[in-house]
Amino acid sequence: MIFLNPILAAVGLACIAAPILIHILMRRRRRPVAWGAMKFLLEAYRRQRRRMNLEQILLLAARCLLVALVALAVGKPLIAGGAGVAAGTARTVHLVIDQSIASGAEVDGAVAVERLREAALELLDELDPSRGDRIAIYSAAGPASALISPPTADFASARSVLRDLRALDSAADIPGAVRLASEAMDESRDEAGQPIIAVFSEFRGGSVDAERAIEMARADGGVRVAATRPAAAVIGNVGVVSVEPLRAVVLGGAEGSAVEPIPVRVTVRRSGPGVREAGEATVTVTAEAGNAAGGPTGAGGVAGGGAGAAETPITARAVFAPGQEVASALALVQPRALPQAGGSLIVTGAVGGDALSNDNVSRAPVEFRRRLEVAVIAAETTARPGSAIDAYSAADWFSLALTPRADALSFRRTATDIRISRLDPRRDIEGAGALAPYDAAIVTRPDLLNAGGWEQLADAAARGALVMVVPPAEVETHLWTDAMLAAFEVSWTIARDAEEIAGGGAEISADRSAFSDDPLALIGPELVELVRPARVSRILPVQMSGLEGSGGEGEAWLRLADGRPLVIATGGGNSSAAVSDRGALVLLTTSPALSWSDIATKPLMVPLTQELIRQGVGRAVGTRKATAGEIPVMPDGAVELVSLSGAGEILRVVRGGTAAAGQPESAIQRSGLWAARSGDGRTLATIAVNPDAAGGVVNTLDTAEVASWLSGAGAEVEWIDADAGGSPSAAEGPAFDLRRSDDAPTLSLPLLIAALVVGLIEVVLAKVFSHARLEDAAAGGAGGSGAAGGAGQEAAA
Repeated sequence: MIFLNPILAAVGLACIAAPILIHILMRRRRRPVAWGAMKFLLEAYRRQRRRMNLEQILLLAARCLLVALVALAVGKPLIAGGAGVAAGTARTVHLVIDQSIASGAEVDGAVAVERLREAALELLDELDPSRGDRIAIYSAAGPASALISPPTADFASARSVLRDLRALDSAADIPGAVRLASEAMDESRDEAGQPIIAVFSEFRGGSVDAERAIEMARADGGVRVAATRPAAAVIGNVGVVSVEPLRAVVLGGAEGSAVEPIPVRVTVRRSGPGVREAGEATVTVTAEAGNAAGGPTGAGGVAGGGAGAAETPITARAVFAPGQEVASALALVQPRALPQAGGSLIVTGAVGGDALSNDNVSRAPVEFRRRLEVAVIAAETTARPGSAIDAYSAADWFSLALTPRADALSFRRTATDIRISRLDPRRDIEGAGALAPYDAAIVTRPDLLNAGGWEQLADAAARGALVMVVPPAEVETHLWTDAMLAAFEVSWTIARDAEEIAGGGAEISADRSAFSDDPLALIGPELVELVRPARVSRILPVQMSGLEGSGGEGEAWLRLADGRPLVIATGGGNSSAAVSDRGALVLLTTSPALSWSDIATKPLMVPLTQELIRQGVGRAVGTRKATAGEIPVMPDGAVELVSLSGAGEILRVVRGGTAAAGQPESAIQRSGLWAARSGDGRTLATIAVNPDAAGGVVNTLDTAEVASWLSGAGAEVEWIDADAGGSPSAAEGPAFDLRRSDDAPTLSLPLLIAALVVGLIEVVLAKVFSHARLEDAAAGGAGGSGAAGGAGQEAAA
């Protein structure tokens, strides 16, 4: 049994002691007085004592029951499972509050989340735990989470949770929060009163995902849905969608030499009334060393002096046509300070201040290397400087393309930023870890590898290396493909025999329209001229899915004019069939040997080879970026994530789930830099968590549109504080009144009736047990008291 007014019930039940105390005190007030006829009265009392005691007990019980019934009527008891008797009296409110990135919008000096927080506190003040009211609180910042659940009467804790709410950097997840609330209702079927879902949000464009319906887990309905009215204030916003360094690996050459500049594409999105007009946004781009002790600071990501200092920020302009929401700006930024011993450079893109500052900065780590170590796995070269052109093998052409000097054919050659080593596939890669020193391996004689060699290549890819495989021109039947597919666990279908292309060979396509993130973007503008003279006369046919872009089993980085893939890549996080979270496999379906193509003798060879190696290594390392609200990919061996902001938050990396390397114990909802650290404290990678710019769209929405979306929760939407923005029309729905269902009487009517009946019984008993008679009183007045009359008066006393 529970009480809707437990305090009043407790006070009333305590009053049962009053008639008992009065009974005891009245007995103590009588004094014995000796007089002549006393012995006759005592004799009469002894004869009637049992009956008199029973009468007193019955009378006392009636009076105590009367007080108890009145107390229970005021307390209004509920039997478990019978809360419907008092429906509308006790209220269980499931409060969903939007603290997503859109709630950071500032209008007239007040941030949206602060207004929502105050409105939620006002609703909380209208609830009364003594009546049985309960509250649960859910955050609608993605992914939605329960801040207080199941519903509780601890309103002090609820107020503390609401006062601590701040705008986060992830997109809104109102459907997820509503589902959490409905699941909590399913688990608490004995909730008192009709449950209420109250959604506090400004319902701007970034908070409402019209393609994602709101669903209720509770199947029986009976839920009231209330919401704050959509924001009416019109504001504008420009947010950074992404920062994309066009080089995933930056090479610095020897100690003290200048680092190559980093081409960066910054994509921005605008929302608000200005979208209808032409416009532009100024983007500031910086690059600096990332480190485990700190990180970029300030809105532009510019750190102080010393090792972490950045070059003067570069500004670029993103130009919008009328009606255009997304635009990009290109900048070439050259960092002045570099990581002391490899590591990451942090590229930052920022826009100026506006109504929503949460999405003004985005970052991307870029892997920094002094040089790339490349292993060319092939048989010993037979070509020498001055040899005929047809004496050069595929390995020779790749060596020349990577280090275009006369001595590039030697066993070991060091260029400014690339060092190549020639390894024999039959003897140099047999031992465990033989490829550990190398960032990339180019396999031009895969037919000479045994099972152990393929295992070493797969292990190298799993550690974050690029493996590029080229069909050997020296063989007719390509049986090696089965071993490669098994080692890298990809399900491509590769022909055993090469296909001859008649008519002088096939042209290479320069079309890059299928790519949203083009791996050959830096040479893209020149590809039209570079591929024009090149021809491919023989190709190894490959069938696989997902060739129109990233995803599936890989993507085609380069194609023939007829659509057949020429360069296929998988791994490095750019496909669901990745070799691992790190590592990449690149397969060329033709060979630079002159019997297969004339690419090696054309201008295409050097830039294509350089980009395939650089971008392949960069993708093999993996993209260390995540969007707020997502689970970032962890490097192997990471045991914790440490925030590089001043807060110094630490998240454990837990094993299990879909990520082989583990994942943080909770989603990261604030943007910033994080260091993934191993058990011995080493920093394995710097991870950038960026704001979800898609959630920062600040367009205002129509009230009817929001009501239609929210009505998926199973009830007509009632508007909270409707008068603040003008009374809604009938079409917009009713105003929310927390007392609307408060129709039940304040007291329990059945218990009041029972108390009245017991009161009448008590009056009758008191009259009967008094033994007073009118005729006895008259006789006593005329002639004194007899023994019997005295006994009756004593009994009455």
